[in-house]
Amino acid sequence: SRLAHVTPVVVQVDGKDLMLSNAGDAIQGFDPATGERLWSVFSQGEGVVPSPVFADGLILSWSGFEAPTMRGVRPGGSGDVTKSHLAWEAKKELRIISSAVYVKPYLYAVAENGILWCLDAATGKPLWDKEVFVENKSTVPQPHKKNSHASPTPVSDGEKVWVHFGHMGTACFDFAGNELWKTQEHKYIPM
Repeated sequence: SRLAHVTPVVVQVDGKDLMLSNAGDAIQGFDPATGERLWSVFSQGEGVVPSPVFADGLILSWSGFEAPTMRGVRPGGSGDVTKSHLAWEAKKELRIISSAVYVKPYLYAVAENGILWCLDAATGKPLWDKEVFVENKSTVPQPHKKNSHASPTPVSDGEKVWVHFGHMGTACFDFAGNELWKTQEHKYIPM
């Protein structure tokens, strides 16, 4: 596989540990006890960054920058299971650097353009999106050219979701997409 910057995750599937890893052009399942690759799904794109998310029996994954696509994949099988285990695919532009957070039944992700997305994890269908911050290049320093303000992963306490866009600010939303608060008071200077 090609370039990726993904932190793998270990989940329980049918009482067994399974290590999930996205990579350039692939979503892969490994036996963490032996390192054996059990199965893979083709997922075109290089430079993959977000870790996969395991949500109610589905692996939710993003491809890289060539063909941004989000996929819901059923774990299991052996070898190339692209045709048999792909539950859904969403090609709507949702390029993200951070990982997503799952709070049943929703998946929350922040996009590079300052948008918070809420998706139905079972289908990949976007439910809502909110423009959280608009970058003003005259007042906000530019991050590294290969990064974005949307690097931090959203967090949730099961009732609300918080997003942080670096020096652009931090905000809190309820699960219906209503902004509860937003601040740009926590400024810092990028190194």
